[in-house]
Amino acid sequence: MKLKSLALIHFLMLTHASTFSQTITAEAILYQALEQHRQLDGFSCQLSFTLGGDDPNNLFAQEGTFDFQRLPKDTVYGGRFKLMTDDYAFVYDSSFLYEINHRRKRVDLVRKSHIWDNGTPMISLALPDEHFTGEIKPFIREHEFTLTIAEDRPEQWVIDLAFTELDQEQDLEEFNQYFTIDKKTRFIVRNQRRIKSNGNVQTQTWNLENVTINPSNANDVFRSIDLPLNYRINYFPRTVAAAPDKASYYIDAGIPMIPFAFPDMNGDTIALEDLKDQVLLLDFWEYSCGGCLAAIPKLQRLDEKYRDKGLLVMGIFSERPKIIERIIQKRGISYPNLQCDQAFIKTCKIKAWPTVFLVKNGEIVFSGSGNDPKLEEIILANL
Repeated sequence: MKLKSLALIHFLMLTHASTFSQTITAEAILYQALEQHRQLDGFSCQLSFTLGGDDPNNLFAQEGTFDFQRLPKDTVYGGRFKLMTDDYAFVYDSSFLYEINHRRKRVDLVRKSHIWDNGTPMISLALPDEHFTGEIKPFIREHEFTLTIAEDRPEQWVIDLAFTELDQEQDLEEFNQYFTIDKKTRFIVRNQRRIKSNGNVQTQTWNLENVTINPSNANDVFRSIDLPLNYRINYFPRTVAAAPDKASYYIDAGIPMIPFAFPDMNGDTIALEDLKDQVLLLDFWEYSCGGCLAAIPKLQRLDEKYRDKGLLVMGIFSERPKIIERIIQKRGISYPNLQCDQAFIKTCKIKAWPTVFLVKNGEIVFSGSGNDPKLEEIILANL
């Protein structure tokens, strides 16, 4: 149930806009809506979410109210929100996430610093603006698709984003995302994902009604959180002293690099023991990670600038080599990329992407984000 509710939050926060281009083309309509959502200070609405297939008698449905207020300095969700349904409530006030289960009379109160580690993996479906701009647009750009105006209604556009290069490993036959955009408010009032695989159709649909953009009572909505007195409250973490900061996503420097030997894109095996004389910048990335794609130009520049001074940049990924190969070609990546297995990812304790290791003399001297602004400075200090 949490998965479906938080998936709803994700799409509400990522696909709404307050300004819009007057150019009536499918690409302009959709991209303007997605980009301009940053200018939205907040909104409230009645919403419904359905999950199922073509059979209307076999659908999961949930409805409730949703309020969102943007807080640019919030590094977790990019704002605070309140999702209220009959059975569940999800409230984030920029300090805590409250997951209220009315059926079980239980409240999970998660400290902000532990939202990523509290055992609720689908929390990541509702991420801040940085995730949107880095993740969604590059993901679309790296895949073959068509954009068309499926319907031009008197008051709405329906945009069809159809992926044309489908994943044969999952036997995908059709993959479409439909965005219904209100012409007057320039707001996406319906968002439907339709996937056909092995003859079976699954849809996920978000409908928004009674939308109020930038409501004047936003502060009142979030002024207080009323917790039922007879509900059991679980705190995460259980002790405040254990709360990690953002650096907890990365392993400590000063430990030996885990040995590896993996094939590159040409099938040639590259092993750590053969690279002892070089300073290595290992970039752990995946094709669907927007932050990873955003870091590629910087890593390419570092490779070109310091290759002759002893630096070797190497990408390390774990899945979808065909998609990775296409990205490498499109982005003009010249440094090697190795395909590892999931066991290596776990052994390296990779919790966030992109993660980079700077390795010198077989030892990890730096572990952090591939988008760290001080990365070049750290590299220079170790060359």
